[in-house]
Amino acid sequence: MAMITDQIANSFITLLETKTYNNITIRMICDGVPTSRNTFYYYFDNKEQLVEWICCRDFMKHCFPFFNISADNVSTQSFFSYILKNKRFYFVIYEIEGGNLLRNCLNRAYDKAAEKENIGEFAHLANSNKKKIDIRVYRSYGNSGIAAVVIFWIGDGMKIPISDMAADLKVMLTNSLEEARDNYLF
Repeated sequence: MAMITDQIANSFITLLETKTYNNITIRMICDGVPTSRNTFYYYFDNKEQLVEWICCRDFMKHCFPFFNISADNVSTQSFFSYILKNKRFYFVIYEIEGGNLLRNCLNRAYDKAAEKENIGEFAHLANSNKKKIDIRVYRSYGNSGIAAVVIFWIGDGMKIPISDMAADLKVMLTNSLEEARDNYLF
């Protein structure tokens, strides 16, 4: 049986297929589980926090575990494929606040992925005396880029093939900005 948070999320996603975001109430979400409003509020403060949780869950499940597999851009393709499969949800969330809700959700998902306990599971942490960069700078840079690319792709109607998005993102993430500009743009 799915966890109650997954059931709440699934109820909300199902409601988005027939109702607008603003017309969905917490009561409607709870009726779809079924569960009480108290249970909803035990896990989430509001719909925005539920949306953030869904985006984070999706990112952690469909993108983050594949970060260390770079050969065929698996992580990017996995996440973009999942977004395409759940196009209605992501497009509705994209439309809220001009993309700001989705941007904030993706930023928080990346923040969670960049926590040391999560990175340690998938990365090779260096124990060197090299100067460390400020984790806040790393998160800000990573968040901004990834969120901007996802939001651009959704806003563009998801027309660019996933394999092209993945390849472009890989170039941007694995090369300096100067190298990407000079060798890949023109």
